[in-house]
This record gives sequence, structure tokens and C-alpha cells, in this order.
Amino acid sequence: MGMIRGIGLLAAYAVGAVFVTACWTEYAGTETFDNRYSSIVAISDGTAPIPFVRRRLVFDVARAVVKLVPDAAWRAVEGSPPVKDLARRFDWPEADLPILLTTTALIALSVFGFMLVARATVARLYRTPPWLPGLAGLVLGLMLMGGGGDRHYQWYPYDFPNAFVTSLTLAGFLAGSPWAYLSFAAACYSKETAFTLILARWLLLQDRRAWRAYVPLAVMAAFFVLVQFRLRMLYHSVDGEGFWMFKRNMGMLAKFVLFQSWVLIAWGVCLVRIGKAWGQFPRQLRRLSAIPLLLVSAGVFKGWLEEHRQYAECLLIFGPMLLQWALIELGLGRWMEPRDAGPVDRESSRGMEPGADGREIRVDQDSSSPVASEPAGATESRGSHHHRPLADHAAVGPESTDRHFA
Repeated sequence: MGMIRGIGLLAAYAVGAVFVTACWTEYAGTETFDNRYSSIVAISDGTAPIPFVRRRLVFDVARAVVKLVPDAAWRAVEGSPPVKDLARRFDWPEADLPILLTTTALIALSVFGFMLVARATVARLYRTPPWLPGLAGLVLGLMLMGGGGDRHYQWYPYDFPNAFVTSLTLAGFLAGSPWAYLSFAAACYSKETAFTLILARWLLLQDRRAWRAYVPLAVMAAFFVLVQFRLRMLYHSVDGEGFWMFKRNMGMLAKFVLFQSWVLIAWGVCLVRIGKAWGQFPRQLRRLSAIPLLLVSAGVFKGWLEEHRQYAECLLIFGPMLLQWALIELGLGRWMEPRDAGPVDRESSRGMEPGADGREIRVDQDSSSPVASEPAGATESRGSHHHRPLADHAAVGPESTDRHFA
């Protein structure tokens, strides 16, 4: 049954990846609009403006694949009715079909890979029912489409591949895998925001006082600078805008406060509730939350602040936290319990000792008289409708979570 469930999950991920890619292709219209900013062909052949032309990973991989496939095979593909229909629908030039088809296929593979990475990350960071990590991977993969924002901005072909390699690197750092440095190299070639991965590695250090821990950070920084310098040497003469828009972004924030005032209260309540639950999130994700904040802060000065797609590479950080928070608000927080013990968990378990009858005894630090507490699950057995906070689950040990999923 385990193999059947695994095959079913992979099939669901494949269908989800095709669906996301089809939606992306429909709405991106990379070759339809009269600009070269988001054109697959223009970025691939190096004629797109900077900085877009320097985000090379998916395009150079696609070019390599196109060269490996024999010309006869491409002619057969180009002559097939389904491909001709696609070319007509999306205004794809016939001469550029190989690079367009290959890049689109790589985008689909990136979405599929992101779902697998998201599933593995949720399983690593949380104690959950067996089915939840797989479902979380699918949901987070579909949430990549949230980068479309209000759709008056363009999708860019490198968005999903960059989100995949960035998430793969983060997952590798969380797992302590040396392969994370290989995906970091790919991320450096994908987009200049890979510098945030150096910060992520530092945030996850166990001992920041040990000088040996900074050797990999120095190598990562040197490699990032080398790759970015090389890209700037190759694509330095392509015209492009600076996209420094601080004044414009401040105006957008003012318009949001004025013209979106209906939702400000809801936003405020959500932020307060997330803040109250902050100690219940996994410690690693809390540390990494500095990265989305850094990207948003950078977006105030460079680019368009409200363009959601530029934050997709942080979905592996805030996505699981949003899912956990939603379950907490629904009274189902026990379905996603962090495997580590955060500050709230440690505080709730301090001074608790098992009594002779199996009940938990809180020993008063200032007196010798113990205070008996309710046994785990006693409240539920009396039919109470109150849910225990997530910290209480950690206080009674991992055995308590197993009972929920038995």
C-alpha cells in the first residue's frame, strides 16, 4: 500500500505541475506582448534588457537540451498537430519552438520538484498525520500561482525555476546536506537574490562563534560574487532600466492604506494572531523569516514592491508557517506540531514532573507543595470543546501526538 500511495502522490504532483504550468503559460504570454522583458526567446538569445537577461539558469539549460536533441526529432515534434495548436494559441514563432517547448517543460519540472521539496520540508520540521506532508506539498505547489498578484504584471520564465533551486538549497541547509552547496551554485546562476542563501546559512548555524563555521560562508560569498561578475561582463551592454523606484513604492503603500482600507482591520487581526502564535512555529523557520523581510525591504528601493512573483522563492519559509497557523486557528494545531521545542514549549514544560498516578505534577519553585494538573486528554474526555494549545502537546512529550494519529 505504501508504494501505491507513493505512486499516487507522484501522479497528483505531476498533474498539479502540469496544471500550474498551463495556467502560467496561458497568463504569461511571454511571446505575445510587445516587450522583451519576459520573452523566453529574448532572454535566451541575450537580447532582453538587464537585469532580466542575466538570470540565465533555466534558459542555458534549455539551450543545452535543445542542442542534445537531434534536428530530426525536433522537426517531428514541430510538425505534430498538438504543437501546432500550441504555437497558434500562444503566438510562438515556429523557428523558436524548440527553446520555447524545452523551457516550458523545465518550468513544469521545477514546479514538480518544488512540491517534492515542500513535502520533505514539512515532514522534517513537523510531527503530522502520515497524509499531511504530501497534501502540504501539493498545496504549496499550487500556491506558486499566488505570485501572479493582480495580473497587471508580467510573469517571468525564471520565477518557478528560481523558486525551486532556492527552496532546494534551503531544504538542504535544514537537512545538513552537503548537496545544498551544489544547488546554491545553481541559484547563483539563476538570480542575484541568491545572496539571501548566504544569510540563510548563517542564520541556521548552531555555533556562530566558531570561526570554522564561517569558512563555507566565505566560499559561498566568493562564488556568488564571481558568478555575478561574470554575468555582468557578458551582458553589460544590453539596455535596461535601473528600476530604482523608492518614491513610486511609497506612493503605492499610501494608496493601499487609503483605497484598501476595508481590509486593513482583517490584515491587522491576522498579523496579531500570527504574532501570538509565533513561538509555536519551528525554530528554523522563525530564524529564516528574516529573509522574506529582507526581500520586501529591498523591494521598497528596487523594483515594484507589490509584484508578488519576486517573493515566490521564500514560499518554502512562510508557506508551512501559514498552513500551521491556519490549522491552529481551526483548532487543529495538533496536526502540525514542530519537532523542535521553541521558547513557548520549554516554558510550558518547566517544572512539570510525572506523579505516581500518571498525572502531571507542577512543582512550585517557591514552595515544597506540588500542584496536580489535569492528565493529558482529561479535558477532552469530559467532552470539553476547548483545544489545548500547541505548547501543551510538547509538554507531555512526543507520545501525546501519536495518540492523535493512531
